[in-house]
Amino acid sequence: MTENAGIGETGHSLEVLHEQISLCRVCESQVDNFQKPSKLDRGEAGQIIIVGQGPGSAELKGTRAFAGQAGRRLDSWLLECGASPEDPRGGIYFTSVIKCVGSDQQFSLMAANCAVFFATTDIGDSPCAGHYLGEKILRCPQGNRGGL
Repeated sequence: MTENAGIGETGHSLEVLHEQISLCRVCESQVDNFQKPSKLDRGEAGQIIIVGQGPGSAELKGTRAFAGQAGRRLDSWLLECGASPEDPRGGIYFTSVIKCVGSDQQFSLMAANCAVFFATTDIGDSPCAGHYLGEKILRCPQGNRGGL
């Protein structure tokens, strides 16, 4: 990726990354109660990236990152911060430390396996703000959380 990558190139990179996430099955044989969500809508490259712990039951049933109760709470926070009521998630890229659902006791293992996706994430110009959401992330080794 070049330093001055255009939107089209960034969008293409995100499509490739999301396809790699969809195809990954590394944790399937290592993690109890492993479940793989469908390819999730993670928003768009922008100036903000929000990183959650991982998908939950709502993401297993749908196709949107931060769905269900967590998504409603997040949307309300974005609105409180001045986001557009028509599109509170506009210009924000959403991801998570882990990309699948599994046993809570194996979060660190899954985070280590998913760290490669942070190393290859290119959302265009560097975001001006990155935010982690979730208690498990704070207990996760820094190297497994991406470099934000």
